[in-house]
Amino acid sequence: MELITLLYQIWGAHPDKTEFPCVRQKYPKCTIFAASDQHPKGFVSVENAFSWPTVFLRRLADKFGQSWVCERINSWSWSMSTAFSGIGAAESAAASLQSAAAEFLRENGHAIPSLECPFVAHDFAVEIDKSAQKVLGNTYNCCCFGDILTFDDCPSMQLARDVSMEAILEALTASVEFGAGGFFWQDLPKDTLTQAQEKVLQDYKSYMPNLKYVDLQQYPSNNRGRGETSDGCLCTLTTNSCKIFSQEKHRFLTGNEMLASQLIPTTAKQAAICSAPVLRVGDSGLNKGKAAGNTMSTPCVGAIMLIAAMALEWR
Repeated sequence: MELITLLYQIWGAHPDKTEFPCVRQKYPKCTIFAASDQHPKGFVSVENAFSWPTVFLRRLADKFGQSWVCERINSWSWSMSTAFSGIGAAESAAASLQSAAAEFLRENGHAIPSLECPFVAHDFAVEIDKSAQKVLGNTYNCCCFGDILTFDDCPSMQLARDVSMEAILEALTASVEFGAGGFFWQDLPKDTLTQAQEKVLQDYKSYMPNLKYVDLQQYPSNNRGRGETSDGCLCTLTTNSCKIFSQEKHRFLTGNEMLASQLIPTTAKQAAICSAPVLRVGDSGLNKGKAAGNTMSTPCVGAIMLIAAMALEWR
């Protein structure tokens, strides 16, 4: 009940009711933030974006001070149970934050505590993710599925008095400095389209001529066309969006590029930057495009974890 009360305090609902409907404040979808004092310039490439854990902690230090961030890191004394949906987002975020937190303490002259991963994973079987579960089992010591974040062994937690969740979130927000084309980072030859795909591409040129990065599994003539957003962002990945096509490079977005767009590392260099392992796909039969469309953005999951770690304290 304490956790439910806390969550409803956070979201502005009323915990004294006998029933707890899924009600929260709604925020409108928006385009990329323009760079400003509140939203400084952000990442300039996919590879650069893998440094998000270090950047997040430095942003917090700039806003709240190094000593405050070190104190909050050293106060991590609870376990989080996470069952975020999709492959690798929660696990990668947890590993990256653990490493970045240890490095931040070291850089600022603090003793490094035994920073074991503060996340207790539960094994949820979701049919669409059976191959993903095998991959995670090969990569990590656990598998996480579902759409839940809870706190274990924390019967008495509250929001810290010296900071708000909104202030932490604002410190982590930045503009994105590259568009949809930046996600096509692999040096690969052109793809050969089937006749059906050529027809769909011609439809885009007729009905949506301004789009450069289009979903060839959708038909613009049926008002179902999809491409980059009005400000140039890559369109949202779904489990069926495995045919995102760059007209400039004349090829499809690859499975590795789709996973990397969610900042799940797919190369040794990306893994080294974010301190999280490359997924061990092996013979799992994993469809990377489908998995990427079913997962979440790793920095978004990491931001939630970091906000909780920074904004919650014992009563």
